[in-house]
Order: sequence, then C-alpha cells, then structure tokens
Amino acid sequence: MTHPSNIVRSTFYLSAATSSAVYLICISSMMMAELQNGIYMIERDQQGLLSTNGVELYSPAVLHPLGFSDHQKWEVINKPNGTVHFKVPGKSLYLSNLGDDKAVQFGQPVRLEETESSWQLLSAEDNDAFMIQTPMNHFSPPLVLDIGQASIFPAPLNLMPLSGPQQSWIFRRVVE
Repeated sequence: MTHPSNIVRSTFYLSAATSSAVYLICISSMMMAELQNGIYMIERDQQGLLSTNGVELYSPAVLHPLGFSDHQKWEVINKPNGTVHFKVPGKSLYLSNLGDDKAVQFGQPVRLEETESSWQLLSAEDNDAFMIQTPMNHFSPPLVLDIGQASIFPAPLNLMPLSGPQQSWIFRRVVE
C-alpha cells in the first residue's frame, strides 16, 4: 500500500474541492495509492483504467465517498449530464439519481468507462458492453431499453425508471 506522500507527483494530479471530494484530473502511469480523503483504492492498469474498489472509471471524474466507513459506496458526477449514484454493495452495482431509492442493478463484476456524454458498462465476465446515456430531453419516456439484436442480457439486470431532471436512460448493447 503506497502512502500518499510517496506518490510520484509528476504522474498523479489531484484537486480537492472539499474535504470529501476529489477530482481525478490526470494519471499518466500505472500506480496504486491509498488516499486519506475518502478515495481509498485508486489504481491504473495497462489499459488506462482507474479502479475504485472494483468499479473502474476513466478520468476525469468526480468521486465523493458516501460514508467513510463504507468503502464500497461512491458518488460519481458525470458532467454535464447530471449526477448519479454508483453503489457496490456485495456483488451488485447500483445506479440511481441522488436521493432516489429506485435503482438500476447490474451483476458484478463490471467496468465503467466514461465518455463525453455517457457511461459504458462492460461485464468483466463476458465482455458484453452496454451504453448508458442521460438525454437532456425531459419529455422522453422514463426508461428506454435498446439492446440491438440481443434479447437476453448475459448478466443479472434489473431495470427501474429513474426520476429527477434526467428522466430517461438509454441502455444500448454495443456491437463491435
């Protein structure tokens, strides 16, 4: 476990907005660190992914720990499309709007990849990919499900409509 003071500063750049918020700006080499401000495990693999307790994110992203005693809950702000919750209790991944008990549940393990306007979920077991987007059109249906040619999700998946400013989510199977 690497102490924060031992991090190679030329390859890791952090900007803390508050005592419990850390902005992941840039990581340019493989590293692992235990931070004192709520983000406990951050590591970069050979593919350039950041890992926070099994949920991997491309930077930049804003991570807020949801309780310092529970390392498995994170708040990820995906600007400019709003704020979503990422919770990893046990073997499930939950996505929900802040303050909303409704959630979308995925089977673990998964990988989250941030793009300009969406999140891509990849199952680490079978490499099936899905795109999650938050359209700005508030008049869209509560939930739009589009998995292309697929009729069955290989991983456990529970879909529930989300409320809030971004009412629509698009789940699209990524076909290479």
